[in-house]
Formats: sequence, C-alpha cells, structure tokens
Amino acid sequence: METPAIIFAIIMAQLSLNGTGHKTTKEVIKEALTDGTLLVLVGSLIIGYVLTALGTEKSPLATFIGGDMFTEMLVFFLLYMGTLVGKKFKEIDSFPPILIPFAILAPVFNGVVAILISKAFEFDHGDALLLTILCASASYIVAPAILKDALPEANPAKYLTMSMGITFPLNIILGIPVYWWAITNRV
Repeated sequence: METPAIIFAIIMAQLSLNGTGHKTTKEVIKEALTDGTLLVLVGSLIIGYVLTALGTEKSPLATFIGGDMFTEMLVFFLLYMGTLVGKKFKEIDSFPPILIPFAILAPVFNGVVAILISKAFEFDHGDALLLTILCASASYIVAPAILKDALPEANPAKYLTMSMGITFPLNIILGIPVYWWAITNRV
C-alpha cells in the first residue's frame, strides 16, 4: 500500500517544484521501487508468505519476528529517525499550524471512509478494523525512510512529527477504540 502512495507523494512534490527538482519523475519512481527499506519490507512479506504456504509448524523466522532481535532492530531504526528529527527540530517554529489539524482530520476522514466501505461490502469486524486502521494510519517506517532520500528538501521534523507525534498517538489512544465501536455497532 505504501509504494503507490510514496510514488504519488514524490511526483506531487516534483510537480510543486515546477520542474526545479533535482531528479526526474522516472528517476524518482525507480528510486522508490528499489529503495532498500521497501525491498526489505516486500522481501519479508514474500518470505512470510512462502513459509506460511509451506505449512511449517514453527517458522524459522519465529525468533526474529517474535524475539528480541526484531524489537532491537526497530528500536535502532526509530532512534535513527529520532536523530533526523532532532537535527531539524530547531526549525519546528516554522511548522505551519494547518499541519496539526491535517494530522488529526485526514486519518479520521480516511478511517470513516474505510468503515463505510467495510459496511457496504459486509466485511467481518476484524477485517473492517484492519482496513480502517491501515487507512487511518500514517507511514511510520518505509515512507519517511524513502522520502528523506528522494526529497531531501522535505523537513523530517515536520512529517515525522505529524505521523509519530500526532497521528500515531491519536490512533492508539482514540482511533482504534472508536473505530472498533463504530464497526461493531450499527452507526
């Protein structure tokens, strides 16, 4: 789901620069599709699918996925992203005030659309909740990692503050319970 969104975001950014960007759209698409972070994500999905299709009782990746190694790698990645924000944090005073309502309203709007679609197609409650959470979420890992290279002029203090500082806590604290209530009740 993130690949088309990343490509769309980069193309929109290039168009907003009126062709003054340092890369062509073709270069940007190639870079977005071959970025290491995205390849690791897609590779892990393929490996997970193959292991599931093999029907093994215990996955060889169980230690990595469920053990400390995954948590440690995620912590290192988040620390790295935090250092990017920290370096740009002094520029946060130029944070446009409109971004705060956007970081709140866009996920809620997307979540409501997902709930309506789920109800229209009579999804099971669990499937509806997963679709809603995916639609109401921001990209926390892959898109920021790709965008920092593809759009170096973008300020990670802004997009990471929006996704990790506003949208993520909103979804965890309020979003998921409210979405679940809306899905399981006749709203």
